[in-house]
Amino acid sequence: MFGAPPKPLEAALKPSCDVFVQNTYSMPDGKTYAVALRSRVRETSDLYLRLFSDQSEYGLDLKNVSFEPIQTESNATPSLLVASFIAPLFFVSLPRSDILLGLVAEQRGATAPAANSCLAGLSYTDAYRRADDPNYQPTEAAKADLQELTRLFMASVAPERAVDVPAKPAADANCPVRYRTPATVKVLQPEYPLAARAKRIGGTTMVRIQLDTDDSIVDARIYRSSGNTALDAEALKSARRSEYKAAIFRCHAMSGTYIFRADFIPN
Repeated sequence: MFGAPPKPLEAALKPSCDVFVQNTYSMPDGKTYAVALRSRVRETSDLYLRLFSDQSEYGLDLKNVSFEPIQTESNATPSLLVASFIAPLFFVSLPRSDILLGLVAEQRGATAPAANSCLAGLSYTDAYRRADDPNYQPTEAAKADLQELTRLFMASVAPERAVDVPAKPAADANCPVRYRTPATVKVLQPEYPLAARAKRIGGTTMVRIQLDTDDSIVDARIYRSSGNTALDAEALKSARRSEYKAAIFRCHAMSGTYIFRADFIPN
């Protein structure tokens, strides 16, 4: 038996913010970042950006941020729920030239979620992805966006300035892993349905796994279908029975998502 069965979704999901960071792009000066914010609801909010670098934590208050409807992309990032509203782009500068690894948007006000409940929506930067995976390459669309944003930045867009957050206690010997993206630690390979194999039906199924901070599975569902229901069912079964490790960011376990891939290749 591989892993534990998924927890009931209603009981396992943590509170999350309606507002989150969609994308972050590093500018040529090494301390300014273009930040795109998305929202699941159309409203005006006071927000607080928390920015985590390899050295420090920074913060930035954003007042009366408004969100406008946009066309929902069909190829949205797997780790984020689809949202339909976007805010004007922000350029955020850090006090120092640290390496920004991740950031999260928190809502302010009486109706905002409890403190730290938005951390499940932590957005990783390309610098963190490259540190985690030396083979990481941004998409062509992301490269095109970066080129256009760099042009805007070089045209003297005035950035918002983040400020230092009081330093947290340094990590001690009980923190052997400071950073880790979600990963599988034991994979149960799916069975190839006999009927599909006999007819030489193949394909690739991707399953979106929602992980809790204790490495357990909160939810599993098809992210990209192979086009065959029998193949998808076997992939989903294997994804649910495999074992995973949740992300770790600055020594803290983070809930988040992992994409399980199952390839069915006819012989």
